[in-house]
Amino acid sequence: MTTDVRASRQDAPGLLLTAAEVFLTLRAADEVQAWRVRELADAPGRIAAALDEDHDAGSGSDVPGRAGSPDRDHAAPVGPIGERALGVAPVLGELSAGQLRALADTSDPAIVTPWRTIVLPSPAPGARDALRAGGLVVDPDHPALGVSACAGRPGCAKAHADVRADARALLELGVTTTAHVVGCERRCGAPHGPHTDVVARPDGRYAIDGTPVPDLLTALARTQP
Repeated sequence: MTTDVRASRQDAPGLLLTAAEVFLTLRAADEVQAWRVRELADAPGRIAAALDEDHDAGSGSDVPGRAGSPDRDHAAPVGPIGERALGVAPVLGELSAGQLRALADTSDPAIVTPWRTIVLPSPAPGARDALRAGGLVVDPDHPALGVSACAGRPGCAKAHADVRADARALLELGVTTTAHVVGCERRCGAPHGPHTDVVARPDGRYAIDGTPVPDLLTALARTQP
């Protein structure tokens, strides 16, 4: 869900904070307990209008300009980029301390992108093999690039399952389906493109695209070519 508002790199943090404050103001005005933007009526338009008003009131920043929706088909790639750069992705968006050290040892600087990937403009020789050995994704056809998950248990009190452990089990099984695994019907973090909808139910089992299944790993394994 996008407001179609753009900001310069230096102004983006301030704009995000202002947008969050606007969301809280709208939620209070609507007298609802919305947790996400999509739970408010016409939230993108109302937030964008409030940001425009704040800018017109003389905030002094060269921020928001209207533009088309971000081009999600041109996300930063994983694997070799051009002659030198390398795109890297952490599995399920998680980076361990060891992986952070490995990134720091293989490239300076490292650029974090909005697509949960990292671009290394000038990686050291052997960086790709070293990062792959450290559990990072450096190959564009890696199945982990198609699997995502919400926080799940124990990080979220509303989750009915440890979805990140289950998503990793899918990857270990070799499942290549593009899937988003979530702990409840809110479906936090769901990708915008086509994907298999995997939702934990109150009994701890899952539904795949709305159909309950007795065992997630068996059900998805059967869908593999």
